[in-house]
Amino acid sequence: MKFRSSLLAILAAAIVVFSCKKELSNESGDFPDVIEDGWEFTESAALKAGPVDTAFIQTVGSVSTLSIIGTTTIAGEGEIFLQIVGEEITTGTFTNPLVFFQYSENGSVLFQSNPVDAGAFTIVITEIDSISVSGTFSGTVKDAQGNDHAITEGRFKTKVSYSDDDPDTIETGQLTVWSREICSDGSPMEIKVSGQTGQIDDGMTSEPVCGAAGTATFALITGNYTVEAICGTDTVRYEVVIDNKCTVLEIDMQNPPQESDYLPMVEGSSWTYADLSDVTSSHILKVEGSDVFEGRMFPRFVSNLGDTFYFRKDQGVYFEYRTLNFQDFVTNPPSIELVILHEDFDVGQSWESTVEDIILSNIPVKVMLRSTILRRDFIANIHGVDYPDCIEVNTEILFSSDGGNSFQAGNSFNRVFSKDRGIVYYYDINREVEWGVTSISINP
Repeated sequence: MKFRSSLLAILAAAIVVFSCKKELSNESGDFPDVIEDGWEFTESAALKAGPVDTAFIQTVGSVSTLSIIGTTTIAGEGEIFLQIVGEEITTGTFTNPLVFFQYSENGSVLFQSNPVDAGAFTIVITEIDSISVSGTFSGTVKDAQGNDHAITEGRFKTKVSYSDDDPDTIETGQLTVWSREICSDGSPMEIKVSGQTGQIDDGMTSEPVCGAAGTATFALITGNYTVEAICGTDTVRYEVVIDNKCTVLEIDMQNPPQESDYLPMVEGSSWTYADLSDVTSSHILKVEGSDVFEGRMFPRFVSNLGDTFYFRKDQGVYFEYRTLNFQDFVTNPPSIELVILHEDFDVGQSWESTVEDIILSNIPVKVMLRSTILRRDFIANIHGVDYPDCIEVNTEILFSSDGGNSFQAGNSFNRVFSKDRGIVYYYDINREVEWGVTSISINP
């Protein structure tokens, strides 16, 4: 599932965004006057254009939502997202806070509108009927650093669906970040979350309402996030859960939260690993962007060996979104969310995944994974370096050929998590290699 960022938060409780994976491109960059499905806009004299992937209208109670998702591979892998919320989706002019625009390339947000910036972005529906919709859009948007950009000559035309049958549902919510004080030198406090940047301009004596002036306000897909607050060289981090309402977070630079983190997931953080038996064989794992699976945000860990891992954390529980293809021997590999660590479990405690039906080497079987805490609170010596506060987890792959009445162990693999350092050791079941960390760089 590709990253679909529906970030219209003002009416988030009524908004449900649907997405589906589809690789499309506009190789020539041409955009004819008469189109079946397409979109385009100009920013700084650069044309962005491509086909529409999905367009639909959904009505929840008295509120209707038009969502348009487009893709292109003209300049990197690009995606556009447009959304309108109103009592009725019909011809006319819609503006903030009832509209949203976002454009991304290679999984990173380049530009997006701010729903609380009244009147800054406009979408006009020029024609709409039971099978298609067309219109124009323009306005001021911001990049990840908070700089303004002008979107001009935007237009779209596409077939539209009124069906509610799309299987993938993503909801959005709003985050308002505030503080009783700004930075000690009088400068604004910089706030970063999920590739977005905002700032707190004013200190407040009490908790503000959502989107209040002087706060840093973000629209996010529901899920778990790390919020960074920055004053000069000082950075504090908060873990926050976004639901489909408004979440208000207070930043206290003098008394930051004290939380353990057995797998840091800050963008740009990296780990270099070498084979324990052959240090000349190595690879680098780096946090680069994120993707959404089953409505949840997963930071993306990319290796220069071609491997990609997806992890997330929720209240001391760590998850991995993984495809059970077992070295490509599975005909119908399921992709599921797995618990990979309970940071508060004692030695010997176990947990199991859901049971999945697969076709393994042309044989129908059931499979599940069982994980157990082998050791905890120990020092792991990896490539001659001591890593304290470690937890070692063993994961067994269990198969059943009798419909789930009994399971037999197949292969297994171990991971070692070090507090505030991440995964310092793991067994690569595909390459049959034990990878031990040689260097770690955790972004502030």
